[in-house]
Amino acid sequence: MATDGTNVYFASQFDGGLSCPVDQFGQNCTPIMAGPWPSGSNAVVNALVAADGQLWIGQGDGKIYRCPANLPYVDQDAAPQECVLLDNAGNRPVFSLLLANGRLYAGLNHGEFGAEGLLWSCDPQLLNDCQTLDEYGSTAATSLAAGGGYLWAGLENGIIWRCDLNAKNSCKNWDTAGNMIYSISYDGQDTLYAALTGSDGKIWSCPIDVANSCGTVRDSVNATNVAAGAGGVFSSTSHDIAFGTSLFTSLLTPSFNNSFILYVPADGVQGVGGIDLAVRLDEWSRRIGRHCDAEGEGKKTARVTITGPNGDTKSLTTDLCALRPGGSLDHTFDLLDPGTHTIKVRARGFIGKVKVDVESNVTVPIMLELRPNR
Repeated sequence: MATDGTNVYFASQFDGGLSCPVDQFGQNCTPIMAGPWPSGSNAVVNALVAADGQLWIGQGDGKIYRCPANLPYVDQDAAPQECVLLDNAGNRPVFSLLLANGRLYAGLNHGEFGAEGLLWSCDPQLLNDCQTLDEYGSTAATSLAAGGGYLWAGLENGIIWRCDLNAKNSCKNWDTAGNMIYSISYDGQDTLYAALTGSDGKIWSCPIDVANSCGTVRDSVNATNVAAGAGGVFSSTSHDIAFGTSLFTSLLTPSFNNSFILYVPADGVQGVGGIDLAVRLDEWSRRIGRHCDAEGEGKKTARVTITGPNGDTKSLTTDLCALRPGGSLDHTFDLLDPGTHTIKVRARGFIGKVKVDVESNVTVPIMLELRPNR
């Protein structure tokens, strides 16, 4: 399932789907084209996302299609001419998709003959532009989430990954469960939730600022899906909805007798935004010049700190020497929660500070000038 805040879209694994208005609670749904193509092959639909009148469809044969969201259903073997093949992962099945602040992220299963499982970042409008963010070996990213400045991945091998998009191959183990992680969801308030399957299945709650600190919210349930938002946390098991209100359950007969859920906030779907930061120096100083000319990388760094609306903080060290006359120290902070963020930059006796209001699905350009710290 997927939603753009106006409609909820359903794709069956093998033939087409439905578009259902959010405000009509499962009534007046219309059949739509939602893959897979070619029909009758080994391809199945594993993942779906929606935005701005478009659907992105992830298939088990490695293909990602982009289609109009309300294309009327027609029984045909090939993809409609209105749809495009965004990219093709070859023998790696697409297990999960996430659309966040203008980027499409895809979790690819490991392929045949030892091919590693990959995490992709794609331009959702540009064909064959997907790039590898990281590799997670012989497993799959069953679910993806974004928020707090990070991309999160729930892996089939029971590991939650946190990925910092400011660096390539930066994904790190955030916590490890004994169970397969079936789905993850971010509540927009610094907490990640995970559904763990198995005979001792459970729902996990994980703070996004402290690693290896996940705790059990509900245990002894074979949890298959979890959805979270500011209004509550919801979970489904293999037979029913475990707890929560204000959610959609699948109108189609789900595979493996599971109930799939999708959280729709009352005030609409809230995504993440970003900041494009450019830092310049008020005046070049001999002190910074000496550090740039000195031996050792530690002497050539400036520190950038960004604090989010919920008090979460992330810091990075960056190239001090980019601030030479005429130069600029540039960084993009993506997947940030909407709200006011505070940015501080310190560079060998120079300092700058600015507050930035981040909106959903908007990247804000900011110029910050550093001045002597007197």
